[in-house]
Amino acid sequence: MTRFDGSFEPIAVTTRSDFEESLYHGAGVAIDSSGELIARVGNPDLVVYPRSSLKPLQASAMVDLGLDLPDELLAVVCASHDGSAMHLDAVREILRRFDLTEPDLGNTRSRPLDNVARAEARAAGTKPSALQQNCSASMVAAHRLTR
Repeated sequence: MTRFDGSFEPIAVTTRSDFEESLYHGAGVAIDSSGELIARVGNPDLVVYPRSSLKPLQASAMVDLGLDLPDELLAVVCASHDGSAMHLDAVREILRRFDLTEPDLGNTRSRPLDNVARAEARAAGTKPSALQQNCSASMVAAHRLTR
């Protein structure tokens, strides 16, 4: 639902050839270490579902906890994978590195997001699985590090 009630305010402008091409609206807050609101744009009480846009921030926190992965695996941690063979192999490798298995994921069973991978999975009779779900194994791996 688009809100034109003041919940969102202008936050950025894209300029091309000295022409303001696009205006972006958003809402956000900044808080201090005690949780006190120190700055805001738009409605500070607006409920949003950031979903995958938080994955790079989550990845940073996991690396701070000790998650040590090569760049090609860390890239999957920072994004939603599409269920293609390359991405599934990367998730399997993360699981393997932390002595985890697919049932350890505990997430919703799904089919690949990628149209080709989804069609191939159906044609092969592959049932929806936690591995094909677009969230990677990194959270489970990071949890393993903190035990």
